[in-house]
Amino acid sequence: MEFYDFIDYKLNKTACESNYRQINFFIKNNSLPKIMIDDREYLNFSSNDYLNLSSNKEIIEEFNRANLKYGVGAKGSRLTSGSYDCHLELERKLAKLKNKESALVYQSGYCANLGIFSAFDDKNICFFSDKLNHRSIVDGINLSKAEFKRFKHKDYKDLEKKLKISKAKIKIIITDGVFSMDGDICDLKKLIELKLRYKTLLAVDDAHGFMVLGKKGKGIYELFDLNEKLLDEVDIHIGTFSKAIGLTGGYIVSTKKIIDYLINYSSAFIYSTALSPSNCKAIIKSIDIAKNMQAKRIKLKELCLYAKEKLQEEFEITNTKSTIIAIILKDSQLTLKYYEELLKNKIYLKAIRPPSVQKNQSRLRVSITLAHSKADIDYLINMLKKIKKDLSS
Repeated sequence: MEFYDFIDYKLNKTACESNYRQINFFIKNNSLPKIMIDDREYLNFSSNDYLNLSSNKEIIEEFNRANLKYGVGAKGSRLTSGSYDCHLELERKLAKLKNKESALVYQSGYCANLGIFSAFDDKNICFFSDKLNHRSIVDGINLSKAEFKRFKHKDYKDLEKKLKISKAKIKIIITDGVFSMDGDICDLKKLIELKLRYKTLLAVDDAHGFMVLGKKGKGIYELFDLNEKLLDEVDIHIGTFSKAIGLTGGYIVSTKKIIDYLINYSSAFIYSTALSPSNCKAIIKSIDIAKNMQAKRIKLKELCLYAKEKLQEEFEITNTKSTIIAIILKDSQLTLKYYEELLKNKIYLKAIRPPSVQKNQSRLRVSITLAHSKADIDYLINMLKKIKKDLSS
């Protein structure tokens, strides 16, 4: 088979399965809850900007001030071109937030997961990963020489079975905090229990929980009645600044030894230009603002509960406890049809299809943000009901 024959075959197969993707629109403005695409305004339900901080004037001003002070780029990797004071300031802030010794920032949440798991490049290590963990975790593990075991989604009996029979010298459990395509949450208490019983390490990626969940914005860690000593059993905290914080970048928080190891062995850190200093300064400002948004987080939780209660009257949805509500339509073609009809009614809600989700699990993934109102949610639900009725008639 010639190379382009292979390319044609794969693309045709994807198209026939209604899973073909293309970049076919141009965003001119994305000020929540609206989005301007190709000169037309839509109500946006596909944003991860949960606290609407990407449009916060104080953060934008901090970003602009830092651009004038440092320039717009980092000018190289930190090991060759050096760190800026704001890189170290941000890492100290993250370590303090997570009550750990040290932290390291990356260019994105994807890079953070790729960077840490590919760095544990040893056949004596075995990763035990939830089957629905984010693709960046899977890609990172696949780049290493470590053994890789996937346990059924949130099936901790299956995890324990795999831990019990494993002969690996070093065992690391890795889980999403909030699962990005379903919106459900890992059982942190059970994971800590298994970690202690089988003497493993535990890594948690709380990308969609950080500064969103809990009164103080500590993510999934606030949702479990755990004392401080038990919370310390999470060895590696992973997250991103591209969701609630409203910017770009990722982080890893852990012991000083693990962070020192990553500085020496994480290719995604060593060989990449650093996060820009202006981005770092804006992240610091955004975290300070987000920490004090207790009332806003309560409002966001109420909006999510309202949307969930209304949607589950008409549709199959996931058992979510987060800002993500997945409407399971199963069939890719049907999901695309909903997406197209919603666009006609000025609603932007992307169709999620394989390989982002498993086969026959295509869905509309609704993201609720602080910028939405109950009236916005009502409009979405009424349109979904109308489309469902029209398609079934």
